[in-house]
Amino acid sequence: MLFKELKEFMANDRAQHTILPLSKFGLIQITRQRTKPEIVINTSETCPVCEGTGKVSPSILIVDRIERDLEYIISSDNKQTLRVIAHPYIYSHLKIGIPSIQMKWFLNSING
Repeated sequence: MLFKELKEFMANDRAQHTILPLSKFGLIQITRQRTKPEIVINTSETCPVCEGTGKVSPSILIVDRIERDLEYIISSDNKQTLRVIAHPYIYSHLKIGIPSIQMKWFLNSING
């Protein structure tokens, strides 16, 4: 009875599936096969310097990586002056907003 109801329920499933009979433990095994291809998201951007002959990581990911590295450096016991030199494209990303990412870093260095 349950097997027949399960087959009716799975009839609307677009994925190719197989319903196996009850196992000796009283379990029903169902296998399904994907029908849609896997979605691949490309996060690379066109390089602003070479204008399309190469690909670079998105600027937001580069800024995140810089932030992680700065947190690691600041958290170490070595307290020295730190200067970040960045590409103008990244620099403009760091200066956007109120407070900007650059301002947040500065405030954290004062408070930290």
